[in-house]
Amino acid sequence: MAIRYLDKEGKLIERQQLHGVIIKADQIEGLDVKLEGSRAGEIFRLPPDLRWFEDARPGTYTLKSTGEVVENPDLILTVSITKHDQE
Repeated sequence: MAIRYLDKEGKLIERQQLHGVIIKADQIEGLDVKLEGSRAGEIFRLPPDLRWFEDARPGTYTLKSTGEVVENPDLILTVSITKHDQE
């Protein structure tokens, strides 16, 4: 999954590339992904919206941020999240 964090003007703040296995799906709590690779064992929670996902084409995917290689993933997710100032 590729996640881009943007400020309220749309400027890139941070970019993450993660991979793992969905271990829990709940329509209210969301999807829990057990991360693999450099963040192995961490749980990353996503909102319960399956529209974010696309079927992945078979092949080898290399994460630019870490150099990790993912073979034949089932799904991919690319999303941008805009952070707003806390008041």
